[in-house]
Amino acid sequence: MNILKKIAVRVIPVGVLAFIITATIAYQRGVYDITFIERPQSSTAADSSNPVTDPPSDELQSTDPADTGENSALPPDDTSNNNDNPQIKTDSVSELLNQMESTKSVVSRGYNITDGEYGIGMKLTLLDPSIGISNSFSLRNKQIDVAVRIPDEVYSGYTTVTETQTVKRPLVEIYMDYILVDNGSSVIVLDKSGNVIARGFDIERYQPAYTRDKNDIALFKETDQKGVTKYYYFNEGNEFIESDYNDAADNRGLYINYPSYFGKTDNSYHRFYNQNSGFYGYGNANGSMRTAYRYTQAYNYSEGLAAVVDSNGILTYIQQWFYNQLSGTRNYRDQFNRYVTSNYLPPDSHGIETLGFYYFDHGLCRVRKRIVDNYKNERIMSDKDIIIRRDGTEFEVPSDYEVLSYSCGMILLKKDSNYGYIDYTGKWIVQPEYDYAEPYNEGLAVVGKNGSYGLVDKDGNFVIPMIFDYVQSCSGGIIAAWDNDNGWAIFNKVN
Repeated sequence: MNILKKIAVRVIPVGVLAFIITATIAYQRGVYDITFIERPQSSTAADSSNPVTDPPSDELQSTDPADTGENSALPPDDTSNNNDNPQIKTDSVSELLNQMESTKSVVSRGYNITDGEYGIGMKLTLLDPSIGISNSFSLRNKQIDVAVRIPDEVYSGYTTVTETQTVKRPLVEIYMDYILVDNGSSVIVLDKSGNVIARGFDIERYQPAYTRDKNDIALFKETDQKGVTKYYYFNEGNEFIESDYNDAADNRGLYINYPSYFGKTDNSYHRFYNQNSGFYGYGNANGSMRTAYRYTQAYNYSEGLAAVVDSNGILTYIQQWFYNQLSGTRNYRDQFNRYVTSNYLPPDSHGIETLGFYYFDHGLCRVRKRIVDNYKNERIMSDKDIIIRRDGTEFEVPSDYEVLSYSCGMILLKKDSNYGYIDYTGKWIVQPEYDYAEPYNEGLAVVGKNGSYGLVDKDGNFVIPMIFDYVQSCSGGIIAAWDNDNGWAIFNKVN
């Protein structure tokens, strides 16, 4: 017993001391708080509850020439880049191409082409396709459908119509995981590594469907004179065969060049479609239904919530037990003492112009908010796209800016003819100084100014300088760019 007492006398103080040290470290790292001690606030911590301020005015911008050049889109307080590829600064396309490693070389060292978001551990490489590619930008035209908003001439609100436009078909087009090379009469289809899959492909008959099947394979579609659409895909043997894809049951909400992981459920429950009723419900992966088929539109879970639309056209979000978790429906009196109702609505188109709807990303999602005056035959008072948080509160964007898209945690904003991006914390990442910008895809975005285009990452750094006459948005880990002097360049995103 005396021995045990001696051991206890020595061990217990050491244990108490270790506990105090561990508790102190945990408190400093924010693991827990002590109610009667006020924790000091960090001046650098992002506070998503604070309103976003307007971008700094010109007189507050740095006058350092390195910060004010046309090729600089860095946030004013962060010029670091943690990616393997440092920001490339060159005014010469040929110099840029000479600087880049070939895809074949880095793949031989264990890298892989990826459609994951560009970030730490990734780099861009130069692809050497297995066929020669003409320097011409285009050899023929094509028709595209463009969504155009038509505002109400009397009140607020709008409707979206589809206009068919004739444009030049780029000689090189990236479609999801494929490279389509046009020869003026047909197309050569390459995979992401530049290998030929098919020659003499009739792109007018079998058009990109801008959707993927359940196995994430990109699809092509053929629509006959009766309006019946069939879907096709290239199998592992490069055979072009018909797919069992059902667009009503399998679509992911938007028809765009989306990556393989876009719109996939992060929940054990899946969306199902009833062909007879035309309604959606949710069930287990094996098809055991947990809800009735009661939604006119429904989408997969993201960050624990699923977007659904009822028979009245109202958009809400349900949680994992299928109860309404987030709704925009409100009845109240506005500042003019009018009795009004607000609701969330789904978009009235499903192209790139509505990127950011349906799926939460970094705690945010894009919705269409409409407010109507109940005493004026439901006259529309306001109808605009906003960004909301998972708790239903509205994420404030800089005043007078229009939300154009939300993806990869990045909000594309427009004011007058200027475009820029803030991230999901409200921080300006790319200043609104460009006259052209596209949504982020796979962690990269196309920006342009005065007819020159480049590619920026989520830190605002240029991974492709703004020196090309044309840059196509990243898809499937592939990027296409063209300039008049050097022709086409194809890049891969690898990790």
